[in-house]
Amino acid sequence: MRVGENEPLIFSVLTFAERLGFSFNWLIGLTDDPSETPPRDRPAADVVMVPILDVEAAAGGGIAVDVVKAEAEFAFPFYFLQKLLGDDAGRARLSSLRANGDSMEPTIMNRGLLIIDEAQKEFPAVPTNAKMRRAEPDIYVFFTSNGLRLKRLKPIDKNFAAIISDNIHGHPPEIFHHGTDGKISIVGKVIWWDNRL
Repeated sequence: MRVGENEPLIFSVLTFAERLGFSFNWLIGLTDDPSETPPRDRPAADVVMVPILDVEAAAGGGIAVDVVKAEAEFAFPFYFLQKLLGDDAGRARLSSLRANGDSMEPTIMNRGLLIIDEAQKEFPAVPTNAKMRRAEPDIYVFFTSNGLRLKRLKPIDKNFAAIISDNIHGHPPEIFHHGTDGKISIVGKVIWWDNRL
């Protein structure tokens, strides 16, 4: 038997947590408190079905493709979605796809499974204070003239943005000029990923 061959799916872990009375977040390492329980207004077993996009997002130079939803989908716990998005969980439009390339390593590995929220298509706001400028930029799946990309996006001002890889060796930051370099069209914000699935 190979290592990881019998790794449980996320819904199986949720069921296991409920039956034994442990916190789901504790089992997956998000909290040190095994007794933390989900809110009582929605059953923990409620799930959101996430369609899988028939495409890979380039964690590299880009892939010239159209984004098409495949017929396959998987279950994602609504309670976990609430932990990620808070009050916006009910408005989320989730899709899933895989990373292609090494430019976001070690955060997101090649072939890592991503969940994006397609409701979050707005370009991030230009930082207005020192705290915002120091904050790590969020990760997005987006189109440029180079195709479909998976990177961090950090606006510099109203004209310029930085496209940033986590693996800076061989993938230096790119400075993008809105207009001269075309347009950044955001597919969605990456809200969750798993490099093991």
